[in-house]
Amino acid sequence: MQDAHGHGVLEGFDDGAGWQGRWVHSDAEHYTGTAVVSDDGVLMLPEGNRLYGLSAQLPRPLAIADAGLVLQYEVHYTRGHTCGGSYIKLLSHDELFAAAPSTLTGDTPYSVMFGPDKCGGGPADGTLHTILRQAYTRGRPATSPPACQTPGGGEEGSSAGAGAAPAAPAAPAAAPAAPAAAAAAAAAAAPVARLKALVRGSAPRPAPHDDRLHVYTLVVRPDASFKVLVDGKVASSGSLLDSLSPPLLPPAEIPDPTHIKPEDWEDEETIPDPSDVRPPDWDDRPTLPDGNAQRPKKWLVNEPLQVPKPGALKPPDWDDDEDGEWAPPLIPNPKCVRAERKELGCGEWAPPQVPNRAYRGEWAPRRVRNPAYAGAWVQRSAPNPEHDDDDAPLRGVPDIGAVALELWVGDAGGGYAFDNVYVGTSEARAAALRKARWRPRANAVERASAARSAARAGAAAVARREQAVQLLMRGLPGMFLRQFDPGQALEWAGRRSLVAPALRAMRVVPELAYIVLGSPVFAAFALSTWAKYHDQQRRKEEARKAAEQLRAEAAARRAARVAAGESDGEGEDSESAVFRGSRLWRLW
Repeated sequence: MQDAHGHGVLEGFDDGAGWQGRWVHSDAEHYTGTAVVSDDGVLMLPEGNRLYGLSAQLPRPLAIADAGLVLQYEVHYTRGHTCGGSYIKLLSHDELFAAAPSTLTGDTPYSVMFGPDKCGGGPADGTLHTILRQAYTRGRPATSPPACQTPGGGEEGSSAGAGAAPAAPAAPAAAPAAPAAAAAAAAAAAPVARLKALVRGSAPRPAPHDDRLHVYTLVVRPDASFKVLVDGKVASSGSLLDSLSPPLLPPAEIPDPTHIKPEDWEDEETIPDPSDVRPPDWDDRPTLPDGNAQRPKKWLVNEPLQVPKPGALKPPDWDDDEDGEWAPPLIPNPKCVRAERKELGCGEWAPPQVPNRAYRGEWAPRRVRNPAYAGAWVQRSAPNPEHDDDDAPLRGVPDIGAVALELWVGDAGGGYAFDNVYVGTSEARAAALRKARWRPRANAVERASAARSAARAGAAAVARREQAVQLLMRGLPGMFLRQFDPGQALEWAGRRSLVAPALRAMRVVPELAYIVLGSPVFAAFALSTWAKYHDQQRRKEEARKAAEQLRAEAAARRAARVAAGESDGEGEDSESAVFRGSRLWRLW
């Protein structure tokens, strides 16, 4: 786990089973999930609806106040992300925990918590936690109580995305050791506050929850400046001194607790005019009873709305002394049911309400200037005894001794993947890791994701086509058949031996409706086509016979002229031209 560059530690899970000697699962019974490392060297949380708890010790403690902090790791939701945490806790250095890392729980003290989270009462699109936990006693006696006290331990400043408070993790039972011996003794002697906080000003954007590979980077410098990067791009930056709530250090001024608002202070600029009187014709009734409505003739005025249930019997174990006098349960009066197209009802009748045309709204007296108005009351500020201008604002953040994954995976499929966890002080080293390790894998995952998206789009198109075919083949016939009452249709068809089986068959197989309903149309089309064909054939036959008759008559005339000794050339041409120009010739 030691980084060869000497700027921190790097866990790549690429040494086979060697990770099992560094990472220890918690023995607590509520941690039902077991992390594994896949064949390609990625730590996987394989199962959903499980709580996971495991940690790895750093080779030596890391003091944020001295050299700052750079935390970076990769997350890949291989089966989607709808509800679950994927953040990392940097546990406070503790010799007792280092000797027994299997005692990890939600109460184990941590110094930093960073990473995406979704669900658990947060915003719907998730959030990106940035939480620093600090135990400080500067500027006050070591035994004095903190400014804000809640059950648990550790004062926290949090920077959360989406403008919402993150679900704060369980509080540690005791304050961790501070870097300096005096601060450690003070933190151990004084109770500390645990507060949930929001970012003011620039906040990290919500963390992405798609199926791509993302890398998250947190940079905290000794001067309390910070920045959060998502996929190498700055998502938030600023100073921890003015970006956290509660602030990393106590504010210089606080509201003066001795300055109390006087009871007779008038801070209302206007008051109701006591001389304003409501007009006598002011109508504030939105609706009125309909004066034209009449009680239905069949309205049963003397009938109750509920009647005892007929046939109800007293339970055999009913005790009148303990349970009181038994009475049968009440049911709605059957006589009062509003049958279709019948105006029935029981009890007292009231006309329906109609809008009041004279309605003028609710009356209120006009407002006038308050003569006793003293302005808005503002509580004055007083110096904060807890404030201390510290040249090392991160001094109270405990040293980091271990890295932990203490996560709930709510997605049924699980599949959260972690890799290349870097804890150190070098921003350049983190950038080099993003370029050398994250970018190639991210490109490959993105190409695979694009291929899956294209496949899903193709499958969706096929599904839409199949749905259209199903609608055409089954939906439209079903809609047509539902327009008829099955009982009446079958009763009518029962007297017709062929119709009733067809109706029953269409209700089982709606596609048959196209055959049954389309048969008459097909038959009519076939008959029409057959009639047109035979009419055309008849006309052709008539034209052929007429042409043969014309030719015979022309031949007879030519024979007569030849017998008379006349030339038949001109006459033949003339008769042939007459025949060819006739309607019979064109039809033939």
